Amino acid sequence: MSSPTLSLCLIARDEATNLPRCLSSVQGLVDQIVVVDTGSKDNTIEVARRLGAEVYLFPWTDSFSEARNRSLELARGDWVLILDGDDEFVAEDAPLVRELLISPGYEAFFLQTINVLGTGTPEGGLRHPTLRLFRNRPEYRYIGRIHESVIPSILERAGREAIRVTDIRVRHYGYLKQAVQEKDKAHRNLALLEKEMASREPDSFLFYNLGVEYMRLGNNSRALEHFNLAEKDIQWRAAFAPSLARKKADCLAILGRRQEALAYLQQMTTIYPDFTDLFYQMGFLCIEEGDFPRAVQAFNKCLAMGEAPSHYPGELGVGGTLAWRVLGNIYELMLEREKACEAFRQELASNPRDMRPLGRIIRALLAGGTEEEAVAYLEACFNFPTPAANLGVAGFFLAQGHPRPALPFLEAAARLGAGDDYCHTLLGEALLLTGEGEKAARALERVDCQSPLYPRALRNMFLYHCLERDCSRAGELAARETDMPVREMYHYLCRSLAGRPSPALEAETLAAAGPAMLDLLEKTIIAGDRELAGKILELAVTPDLAAAAGKAAYRHGWQEKARELLLQGLEGGCQDDEAARTLARICRQEKAYEASAAWYAKAMEWDPDNLETYVEAARNCREEAMAALAGLPDTAAVIAALAGDDRPRLSLCMIVRDEEERLPRCLASVRGVVDEIVVVDTGSRDNTVDVAREFGARVYSLPWKGDFAAARNFALEQARGDWLLVMDADEELKSGDGNKIRALLTIDGVEAYCFQLVNFYGRQAGCDYVTDLACRMFKNRPAYSFRRALHEQVIDQILAVRGPGAVKVANLQVLHYGYLAPVADRKNKSRRNMEIIRQAVAQDPENKFLRYSLGVELLNQGAYEEALLRLEEAWQPGCSYMSDLVLKMAVCLREMRRHTQALRLIEQAARVYPDFTDLFFLQGEIHLEQGAYREAAACFEKCLEMGDAPVNYAGTSGAGSFRALYNLGRACEGLDQTEKAIAAYRRALQDNPKFHLPLYPLARGLRRLYGPAQAAASLEAFFDLSRTADLELLADVLMGCGDFDLALGYLEQVAPQGREDNPGTGRPAYMQGLCLAHLGRNSEASRCWQQVRPGSAYHLSALTWRYLLALRAGDGEQAAGLAKEIALASPGTGRAYGLIADILFQAGPHTTGPGCQGELDTALKDLAARCRSLGDHKLAERLTALGECA
Repeated sequence: MSSPTLSLCLIARDEATNLPRCLSSVQGLVDQIVVVDTGSKDNTIEVARRLGAEVYLFPWTDSFSEARNRSLELARGDWVLILDGDDEFVAEDAPLVRELLISPGYEAFFLQTINVLGTGTPEGGLRHPTLRLFRNRPEYRYIGRIHESVIPSILERAGREAIRVTDIRVRHYGYLKQAVQEKDKAHRNLALLEKEMASREPDSFLFYNLGVEYMRLGNNSRALEHFNLAEKDIQWRAAFAPSLARKKADCLAILGRRQEALAYLQQMTTIYPDFTDLFYQMGFLCIEEGDFPRAVQAFNKCLAMGEAPSHYPGELGVGGTLAWRVLGNIYELMLEREKACEAFRQELASNPRDMRPLGRIIRALLAGGTEEEAVAYLEACFNFPTPAANLGVAGFFLAQGHPRPALPFLEAAARLGAGDDYCHTLLGEALLLTGEGEKAARALERVDCQSPLYPRALRNMFLYHCLERDCSRAGELAARETDMPVREMYHYLCRSLAGRPSPALEAETLAAAGPAMLDLLEKTIIAGDRELAGKILELAVTPDLAAAAGKAAYRHGWQEKARELLLQGLEGGCQDDEAARTLARICRQEKAYEASAAWYAKAMEWDPDNLETYVEAARNCREEAMAALAGLPDTAAVIAALAGDDRPRLSLCMIVRDEEERLPRCLASVRGVVDEIVVVDTGSRDNTVDVAREFGARVYSLPWKGDFAAARNFALEQARGDWLLVMDADEELKSGDGNKIRALLTIDGVEAYCFQLVNFYGRQAGCDYVTDLACRMFKNRPAYSFRRALHEQVIDQILAVRGPGAVKVANLQVLHYGYLAPVADRKNKSRRNMEIIRQAVAQDPENKFLRYSLGVELLNQGAYEEALLRLEEAWQPGCSYMSDLVLKMAVCLREMRRHTQALRLIEQAARVYPDFTDLFFLQGEIHLEQGAYREAAACFEKCLEMGDAPVNYAGTSGAGSFRALYNLGRACEGLDQTEKAIAAYRRALQDNPKFHLPLYPLARGLRRLYGPAQAAASLEAFFDLSRTADLELLADVLMGCGDFDLALGYLEQVAPQGREDNPGTGRPAYMQGLCLAHLGRNSEASRCWQQVRPGSAYHLSALTWRYLLALRAGDGEQAAGLAKEIALASPGTGRAYGLIADILFQAGPHTTGPGCQGELDTALKDLAARCRSLGDHKLAERLTALGECA
């Protein structure tokens, strides 16, 4: 069967610039390109023909539909793809189109049009589903002069179910700012719509489009009128209706009717509860209303929902990137900077290609802390492995006026190979502002004078020579400045520095050169040259410039000058709320609380919506109250409560014994990082206790009871900090990582951190190491305690209480020296990949631990024979990993079916490791495979007595509980002890309700004892019948018992959308079909299977069942047609089914041909098995006979 052909149909006018991008994007996808030109005056026609298009001329008739329909008349393909000249098909989605063309049952597909806005970035914009791909039929034609639609004609012929929404993308550049300005689209569209209005009875879609164009022109009142008219007879299922809801809400908000807009959006969410964009709009309206808590709630709702389903028009990112960004901005306004940083961090994680969130994080960190804290946070939370990443961070620090932290990132960028103009510009600026003038000059001189970065480099060079008081050279550079007002300002400064009189600059020049003057001033202050800064400040003669200069001076610690300039500006008439707020801060720092309150009041007057002002004013009041209370008796407690030191405290908790040699290295690594040290000594005979006290530790003695968890928990109980850091004496924090820890303690929503353990092995610490993750820092809560006597863990407790989202991985390293020889021969704590292990074995062939690790990796890869050899080579009685080694050797023997050897090895190991549950569990599994049910039952009963293995063993969860109970049930069934088996299965499900395997044998056992109906009723206790997944699972269990009528009853309770309208799975409809077929209701079964759409995992099987029903009904024509459908999904199977139909119905010659015999045999066996499951043994025997004859 030949592949369907595809024609691209495009109408164009003056699209010579856009066409190459458009037509190049469909090369190799379409079989024909039809371009209908409606009167181009540029070289559109030549460009189209050069790119392989068939070009036809068509006079413009003020109707897009007529032009579109002309292109359809010229299309020869089986399918039609509609694009415009300013569209671009997303290349990586092209293969998906070909899959659609062979999808049976569909007539048309919506593609996702991404309207790129503003200046145009492919990652951003608005998404709108547009019907662009449909079968080439004469009856499918467009209507409407503008915003033309082919949908009505397709609906009329094929119905809504024949149209599907896809995620295939087309970028549309027609609404870029430049494109809109060039073509004046809004006025053109409005004129065409008004003609359409005059030519026919208007409908809701026409009113909607008129509203859109009026809104685009800024006439929001008229837009709202038309949106209201559109709503009068709208069908809310219409494709444009969700967009109408968004735009009407926007209109109401723009017209100042925000409360009405909020109420309207709330109403629309009842119609479109999964349309994320509506909640996003609500969040912005709440911000405008000053209701920040409700706004936060709305944006968190967006994040919980994710992006809207693809059938909605929406803005990309409202369920992720954009929502995180707005949340971060809100938290910044609320001065909750830790939450802001976390939101921006999530924004970056959701779109790592966009570095801008990193700039927002740096801004928030610097606003609320020191440069060192900002760098520590970045290093703890991020990796910067590329030159671009390091340059980006450096650029953000420089943009905030902080050159010193930028330098290490610039050095890292250089080490990674950066050396372009951007690198030289940033490095030169950072060096200049940190006092390295000569180095700065050398870097800046390397910037190409043709580079777009040259103006920035030139201005920095000018500053360098001013700082050096080289007025002559500075004057030469000023002459190169292309901005005339800035050039005049630079010449003025050169004369001023040289002591030459110079006429004052005109007000117009000062205004134009103001931003450059302020930039120069700020850099001069950072560089520490206050004399030069004073010369520049002579130019700050207007109130606005004085206020701006004052803010710059304050930002960089020149508070005295800042106060003077701010007063000059504000008293001179500047009404800048930020300037007033800055002056209020200065007054607060000077404890002039009354003056501070007055300036905060001015800031509120000039910008009543700025939350930061109110928060700071409240803090001013609190500080004033504390100052007043300080002079009164017995107020210390009140003052302490008002002071409220919120800095989290960190406690180091350790358990030690005879660690005097290694303890100093460990404690030195956390000096200045932790607020207290708690050391629990479990019986040292050396100088450990004295060493700990020399480092300021509080030392407690605890008799050793053989339980690491008990000792750890005793240490936690003594800690007073808000956070706990757990380390061992043979570890240390990596140099430099201690500074990162403090930044982690203030991140909102995190309960614990996992650090990277660097486990050194070999003879000495160096490059030979393996890494692992371990939870080492967590909040001090009573619920968090260690469990298990050996290899104790706390993370399970944290996850159980708070969930996985509360645990984060931090970019910190703990260096562990416990695996260094000879310790490595006695410990196994790490996992390592094959390459590292083989290299390590080659370097140290006598190291049995490494051979054990190699054996484990080979076992995991299924190489059982080699794994067994390596594990045998690692044999070393008495070593700590020996129990796991023996268990894994037994697993290898079992997998190789060497059961007798495996059982012998387990019996030997059990004498050495009598509390290792997993040995007895494996022993029971082998007995089960051998049919030795009594021995198997004894093994699993022993496992239940023991419980899960202690943590010092590498155990499997459930080996001493739910898994053992399940296997005990299997053994009891083998012994015909049905009631005992049922009890074991029930207990397994109670122990772990998410472990579903026991349900199937339990159902069979209950059925044998009590009959189908009572068995089903009894099983209901294990399910939540309000959940679709539980209904499906219960039905599947009953189907396994052959109780198809009962299963069908549960499936019929599945909501209609889960049963029919979910092409993503199709499972409920597929299962219904199976039940109906087994009940002999074949026509109903076939209808159910028809609901299983292409793309579902059940689609091919559903087609196969329908094919089998056609064979049973003797309908050769239907069987042949279904074989062709099956061939679309599985060509070999489809060929075999077609041949079987031909043979059974003697439709013609039938030879298998080369390569078909295997496919035919497989198909016959599958069909025969299905026939037998339906009780049709006659057809099954006939199919089997065909297989024997073929």
